Amino acid sequence: PWLTLKQEGSTLVIINNKLVDGANCSGNIIIPNGVTSIESSAFADCTGLTGITIPDGVTSIGNSAFSGCDNLGSVIIPESVTAIGNSAFANCTGLKSVSLPKQLKKLENWTFIGCTKLTEVTIPDSVTSIGDYAFRDSTGLTKIVIPDSVASIGDSAFDNCDNLIIYGHTGSFAETYAKEHGIQFAAYTFGDSDNSGKVDSTDIFYSMYYVVNVALGIPGGLTQEQIAAADVDGSGKVDSTDVFYMMYYVALHGVGKDVSWEEVLAK
Repeated sequence: PWLTLKQEGSTLVIINNKLVDGANCSGNIIIPNGVTSIESSAFADCTGLTGITIPDGVTSIGNSAFSGCDNLGSVIIPESVTAIGNSAFANCTGLKSVSLPKQLKKLENWTFIGCTKLTEVTIPDSVTSIGDYAFRDSTGLTKIVIPDSVASIGDSAFDNCDNLIIYGHTGSFAETYAKEHGIQFAAYTFGDSDNSGKVDSTDIFYSMYYVVNVALGIPGGLTQEQIAAADVDGSGKVDSTDVFYMMYYVALHGVGKDVSWEEVLAK
């Protein structure tokens, strides 16, 4: 069925639960529930678009879906999304923040090319590759957290990101890539959720506090970098299992046993 929705002077055209056209939209747009995909170029060059609410249930965002939306300031992509197409947010020069879903498998080519105001990005643990030119010319990008799951990054993924620091674990592909491409690398330590340089009871407290807050539906109180450090079992989230492993690690070190995280996680 063909559905045309008008809201505050803007028009969304939806066919068979696929949003195919929103190019004339302006302001803050709420995509209605029931939409399962945002098709290629649906909002391309929609310079009047300032905000977008994408509902749970959307599973894919097509090629160039939001390319050229230079007044779009932030995007929260729901966890239901598993695929984001090439150039999906290319040249969104006003984009300052983006939240990527934890089921995403790949960051395609040119996804965030030319997003000059984007400063920090955390890649979820589900992602295994970052495409070529993915962040090229995103000149404001200063920090990207890349998990151990990423085993492939395009050679030109971060071209002209001159102030970028890649954060990852020591020995990871991200570290190797950073060194090969002359990009500054900063290692974060498993379990060190307060960034003190060591793992102790304070880290356990911060992690437990985070888990409780999330369970209550309120902000957890940790930065993305701290969350990455606290996710010691690599599950993609911080939960009671991570707290248990941290307690076990601290207890063993407290009685003089210099065990590694690999030994702790193998128990």
